[in-house]
Amino acid sequence: MSTSGTYEFGSTTNEKIIREAYERVGVVGNLIVGQKVESALMSLNFICVSWINKRLNLFTIKQGMLGLVPGQGTYIMPGYVVDILKCSLRNSTRNLGGTAVASEGAAINAFDGNPDTACTQTTPNGNISYSWGGGLRAISMIGVMSFVDRNYTLKAQYSYDGATWVDALVTEQTSYRKNIIEWFTIPTPISAGYFRILETGGSVLNISELYFNNNTIDSPLSKSSWSDYNVYANKDQIGTPCSFWFDRQITPVLNIYQVPGNIYNNIFYTFKRQIQDIGDMVDTAEIPTRFFDALTSELAYRLCIKEKKLELLDALKQEAYEAFKYVAFEDEESVPVKITPKAATRWSAR
Repeated sequence: MSTSGTYEFGSTTNEKIIREAYERVGVVGNLIVGQKVESALMSLNFICVSWINKRLNLFTIKQGMLGLVPGQGTYIMPGYVVDILKCSLRNSTRNLGGTAVASEGAAINAFDGNPDTACTQTTPNGNISYSWGGGLRAISMIGVMSFVDRNYTLKAQYSYDGATWVDALVTEQTSYRKNIIEWFTIPTPISAGYFRILETGGSVLNISELYFNNNTIDSPLSKSSWSDYNVYANKDQIGTPCSFWFDRQITPVLNIYQVPGNIYNNIFYTFKRQIQDIGDMVDTAEIPTRFFDALTSELAYRLCIKEKKLELLDALKQEAYEAFKYVAFEDEESVPVKITPKAATRWSAR
């Protein structure tokens, strides 16, 4: 007996999902015309939006970092942030005492602690590096402050000899605002003597400060409601942040109390993220493979309503309900419950 030896079903395109759903409704082959495809794609988008409201599924939980601005307690968040589950105040140590080098520009300006100076380059796809004279550093965080509003597509790389470089982190194109630090976590910190950032998207580096940090320390913030936050007497009081309120508006806002001072680096947060748009027929839904049947079943039910196949409605509705119920309740962390008995205290009369 032979098997396929592949695990490619996870890259199933939207076209195959749509055709499978229509087949369950009794619409096959050439009957699936352009208008029906557009209608199915719209339904898929509505399904993905509705799933965010049904249950906290693991694949929608993401993590991010927010650079703090001294004296600022309110931060506009991306629209795809549905809710913030946990927040921590994160501090770390900046590693200096070495030598800065750049493909062009004054590299030292990116490490002098002065946001009014910058390593300004004129050639696309440049780099800025730092070495510690043979000493090793296990860098776990990268912070980048741009001197101008600009998009960068950066790689963070490490080297043992300053000649051969290995990727430690690859970022998507990110919009950097002037004098605002964007922070990134290196998933697996590696001790090396050289670290650098490298632009890969054709942009020109103009960096005012670059941070290669480690020794991260997280202090959890308590989550407040709007009623709790609104009764704080002095919302602009500068001190150690201790709580947050996430204002879930169309443009979501993170409010931090107390307002951070100069010594605090950033906020590390865990959030529930909206599922990406479905896209076109050739794209793949941003869901795990184990959710494909639930997605197809729900789509078939909605297409049944649109096609007015009322004789199939109840059966497809039940199938969609059960398919999502089983996969959604399986999509959780399987952590055993640990119960530790508390030792009784024995008192003796004297």
